[in-house]
Amino acid sequence: SVCESPADVGAKLLQIVGEECRKAVQDRGVFNLGLSGGSMIKLLEKLPAEVVDCDKTNVFQCDERYAPLDHEDSNCGQYLRMWEWSPLKARLVALDCSQRLEDAAATYQKEMQNVMREGGMKLDLALLGIGPDGHTCSLFPNHPLLKDERIGIVTISDSPKPPPRRITMTLPFVNACRRKVVFATGSSKAHVVKEVVNDGVKDGSLPISLVEGLEWIVDSDAAATSPKLAK
Repeated sequence: SVCESPADVGAKLLQIVGEECRKAVQDRGVFNLGLSGGSMIKLLEKLPAEVVDCDKTNVFQCDERYAPLDHEDSNCGQYLRMWEWSPLKARLVALDCSQRLEDAAATYQKEMQNVMREGGMKLDLALLGIGPDGHTCSLFPNHPLLKDERIGIVTISDSPKPPPRRITMTLPFVNACRRKVVFATGSSKAHVVKEVVNDGVKDGSLPISLVEGLEWIVDSDAAATSPKLAK
């Protein structure tokens, strides 16, 4: 769907989070949410107080940079600081960068498995972003990781976008999520939205195009060249 402004995109994302939280808690007693970083962080500033049952919510990163929590590169660190006084802060599972990258990824996957033991490795909702190159999570165009068939958390040490070392959900893990929503704001994302939504591109040159059953929430600038998107 198309929203008028980035603020409206944020409001729509909050609405979706609330809907999925209520549904998941009713059906399974817990809500497992996957978040991206970047511009999404500011959009979700009001998330804890307004829409989420914090005691029954677990928050994970769809991908994360291998950086200490007090470093500016850490998305999780930014969420923790933003939610300093929220009970949701305690529900956010952070990457342990005191470990080697591979060990940190394995630990993160194990923590996810422990929480999602009964429902399998499935997030209830994954909120995804996209880059101007069409990447999502830390799955970059034509990268070998796109062919990884495992459902889990893997490492990347050669990210074309700094910093190079990260963890990320695999594409099959993303596709296994019960609901996948991608947001895009600004004219810099318009060509990606057009190629995927309007032109039907579906290949590794635009990793976001390989996510199945994806819902798009975009602002008017990002949708400007995509008449197939409905308001």
